[in-house]
Amino acid sequence: MIKLIILFQFIPWCLFAQNTLLNDYYSSPLAISLSLSGTFCEIRNNHFHAGIDLRTQGKEGFPVLAAANGFVSRIKVSSVGYGKALYITHPNGTVTVYGHLRAFADNIQHCVEEMQHTQQKFEVELFPDSNQFIVLKGEQIALSGNSGGSEAPHLHFEIRERYSEEPINPLLSGLMVYDTVFPVITHIAFYTNHSGSYERNRIERVKAINDSVYAVDDTVRLWNTNNKFYISFAAYDKAMALDSNAVGIYSATLINGFDTLFNYQYNRFNFSDTRYVNAHIDYEAKITEGIKLERCFSLPGDSFPAFKNSGSGIITFNEIAIANLKLVVQDFKRQSSTLLLELAKDSLIKKVKLIPKVTLVFNKEHILKSKNAALRIAKGNLYTTIDKEELMEWKGRNLYSPIVKVFNKTIPLHKGAEFAIRAIKIPVVLQSKALIATINDQNKITGSVGGVYKNGWIKTSIRSFGNYAVTVDTTPPTIFHNQVAFDSICNCNVVSFKIKDDLSGIENYKGFFDNEWALMEYDKKSDCLLYYFNNKITGPHQITIEATDAKGNTGYFKSCF
Repeated sequence: MIKLIILFQFIPWCLFAQNTLLNDYYSSPLAISLSLSGTFCEIRNNHFHAGIDLRTQGKEGFPVLAAANGFVSRIKVSSVGYGKALYITHPNGTVTVYGHLRAFADNIQHCVEEMQHTQQKFEVELFPDSNQFIVLKGEQIALSGNSGGSEAPHLHFEIRERYSEEPINPLLSGLMVYDTVFPVITHIAFYTNHSGSYERNRIERVKAINDSVYAVDDTVRLWNTNNKFYISFAAYDKAMALDSNAVGIYSATLINGFDTLFNYQYNRFNFSDTRYVNAHIDYEAKITEGIKLERCFSLPGDSFPAFKNSGSGIITFNEIAIANLKLVVQDFKRQSSTLLLELAKDSLIKKVKLIPKVTLVFNKEHILKSKNAALRIAKGNLYTTIDKEELMEWKGRNLYSPIVKVFNKTIPLHKGAEFAIRAIKIPVVLQSKALIATINDQNKITGSVGGVYKNGWIKTSIRSFGNYAVTVDTTPPTIFHNQVAFDSICNCNVVSFKIKDDLSGIENYKGFFDNEWALMEYDKKSDCLLYYFNNKITGPHQITIEATDAKGNTGYFKSCF
């Protein structure tokens, strides 16, 4: 009866959308002390983190609890991303998300397995009716795990606005997390701007004065023809002093004297904007030096909402050619660290001859062609104006095209760019197996960006610049038995298989137990297929697996036990 009443609670609240969340509306999704292993909007590869990651003591199997009354509105099982995930819709106009789960509550698990057997595949997505799985605040809905793209056991937790699906920082809800350490600032970098292109002058490592104050060794002297400068910084946070896990910051403020030049907080964003992370960071520094520098200014093509009204970030000097800067970095507990920095305009007048360059303007479409390649960069696909480079070609070995260099891998792309390479003397029987491969500096194949053969060209979409060439994939995936073990969480035995493909990637697979379709879980990050079976099963039995890659090559495995 209580659960039925919840349905009616949705009516007066469904039009309510909020920028800040109600304290005490949500309870903890775990019945253990909360500690962060990942923060909201933390900088990840090609995206901002959409929730918070909660530690589970390095183990799987902790009860996961509904954070508020509601109903299960979506269930997804995937070998990547959030893995096994639950979505609960709440009367206040929000949805909570629980990712990287090990297993669902029994009633939900039964429904999921029915769908998996009906569709004969592991990866499924369900959208239950609002009255099918009604849950109460604090009710167990799943077990924590390490599924999908997770690198270690933890719970990924999100709060989204229901209709816009925009993620909101879950810590705005008042969830109590353990954090006793000030953020740590490690680097500062300086930039100038010429003709719309931002150029980094240098990166300085900063030193700690105490736990929350940082500085550089001396006054930093800068020179530029227009006397305007910009900075970026690298910083991280920790929950405890001896914690080896670094997480992202919550906010940053750049001050020059009494003027705030740039300020932002990570409170919410839209998933369509998440790739702007590559505009916010110094992408080149990340690729070449492994340092995540966050800009205290916005590139002209950066439309991430948190930075729209943050300020210009332009640093100018006072009448005595000095700028006294203060960079304040905070975690969500409002624990602040400050970098004190004195900049001075270099008094030596430098004669700089600015050589006119042909550029690609960030907010225009660009089409580039060479003898054997073509590239189309759509409007809005660049974050800033870049120097134009022709598509370069040179001969490779055992390839069906020249190697084509497309700009530099240190320049980020926001969306996919249309790309094609002419296939040279590729046999008809291999045309369906052709693809565009990524090539490293030693002219070796390192991966695939796919592609389809049409009229002598292989066409695909690339998300990053670099070196590419045409090759073929005729090698089927390999499958071999790994091990048999007892799983204490599900109280059954599990047999694992390694399933790998050397180029185009696993497209689909099927497993059979005694010639009947068997539910096998695919963990892409470890290249493993897992089959759980009852302890009472006795032999002899036969397991058969088929795995097909993206170019239609199929590998087979058969074993009896």
